[in-house]
Amino acid sequence: MSKPDGGPAFPTPFSGHCGNDDHQDPCGCYMDPGMTLRDYFAIHSVLAAGILSNKKPSDEVTAQELAANSYKIADALIVEREKA
Repeated sequence: MSKPDGGPAFPTPFSGHCGNDDHQDPCGCYMDPGMTLRDYFAIHSVLAAGILSNKKPSDEVTAQELAANSYKIADALIVEREKA
């Protein structure tokens, strides 16, 4: 089972009809969901980590570790968001 991704971060609704005959016009479907909210949270956690540390990443922290931790933070944010 895949992790919840929070859905689209910046969805763009159709102004008309998506083409599905079962939908009303306008149907409210999305034509381009863009990045997921999980991706958006992960990006911002990387930026926040850099800003909070106010220094360049050391050789002890690899880019892969930073990316993995960013998605862990994003997953935690989505879990908390779903509680509200």
